[in-house]
Amino acid sequence: MTDTHEYSVEEKRQIYAKFLEEHNRRETSTSDAYDRAILTFSTGALALSLTFIKDLVPDFSQAAHKGALLAAWILWLLALMTTIGSFLVSLKAGRHEVRRANRYYLLEDNGALKEKNRWSSAIWILNPVAGSFFALGAIFMVYFVYTNLAEHPMTNSKSDATKSVVHVGDAMPPAFLTRLSGAGPERTDKGLPPPQMTELPKAPPAPPPAPPAKK
Repeated sequence: MTDTHEYSVEEKRQIYAKFLEEHNRRETSTSDAYDRAILTFSTGALALSLTFIKDLVPDFSQAAHKGALLAAWILWLLALMTTIGSFLVSLKAGRHEVRRANRYYLLEDNGALKEKNRWSSAIWILNPVAGSFFALGAIFMVYFVYTNLAEHPMTNSKSDATKSVVHVGDAMPPAFLTRLSGAGPERTDKGLPPPQMTELPKAPPAPPPAPPAKK
């Protein structure tokens, strides 16, 4: 049975408000996951690079393209600093919005509604900048590793290779849990898709005009 209900302006506004609320929730969740990813990857990349360089180039004085390594470290540090700075800017933006809301809703200051939040605009700049710093750092690190592998190939001895074999008597890692579909909250380790808009049913076509009465 086709729904022939024609939505009023108020009902459409309520549907839009729910859609906007869901959109804001997903956007906030994705932004939080993005910030965590930049912090985790940057700190992990710095720590990993410091540990494996001695295996890649035992004599660091003989390493090629040291500038690429230094550039990668600097860019990852900038990514960390930018991400941490975006947290502080986010606090400033939230407090500014609270002051605007107080002026608009309680003090009836209509000018507060059109006032721009510069702190909020800064967040939209800092987040992609942090991601760009991390990506550029990864490019420089890949270049450094590739060029040094070409000049100083790593050789693993048989004894070293056998150390990575898992024996029956060794402690085994625990089994991974299989996530049940539909169980628990949505994951935030990847971008969330945008909410789907609810399609309003189309009103039935108007009936054709009645033929004029014959005289």
